[in-house]
Amino acid sequence: MGRYRTAIESRMPPERRRWARFGPPPIAEQIAAASAALELPLPGPLRELYAEFDGLWFGKSGGDVPECADLDQWDVLPLRLLPVARKELAHWYGPDGGSWGDGIEGFGEQLSRCVPFAVYEGIAAFSFMTDLGAWGIGPGTVSSWDHDGGTPHDYGETLIEFLAENATNVSRDWSV
Repeated sequence: MGRYRTAIESRMPPERRRWARFGPPPIAEQIAAASAALELPLPGPLRELYAEFDGLWFGKSGGDVPECADLDQWDVLPLRLLPVARKELAHWYGPDGGSWGDGIEGFGEQLSRCVPFAVYEGIAAFSFMTDLGAWGIGPGTVSSWDHDGGTPHDYGETLIEFLAENATNVSRDWSV
């Protein structure tokens, strides 16, 4: 077991740990393909995480990570859903604007410089990392963007700190 999974599991309460499903480690070509689809390299901490496991999901699934494409169901999106999340976010908030008319100014350009690895509230918010200064955020920390504020929140935590802290969250009914 790697350091990300160890950090996450060590903080999970037993009632949450029993529902955690970590995807099997991807091969290097899958990580490279995700980077190519996003048209930017994954930040180093995300590359390390994905070398250990491909997505983190909670729920009854017979022991395996499901093929679920519902982005909100994942605490860490699997590689195959990273481009899907980016496309959905661009649709709703980017230049074409989906339900936002002309979109949120500068959103598409900033989104192209970061890797959203988790989405929340029906794609109304997401957590991301960037090595390219998206929204003025420096490399190495986790940040989040929420449609209500439009200005990202920099947690000031490394990916491993953020995920370990998030592992303590038991606000959801993990048995469903």
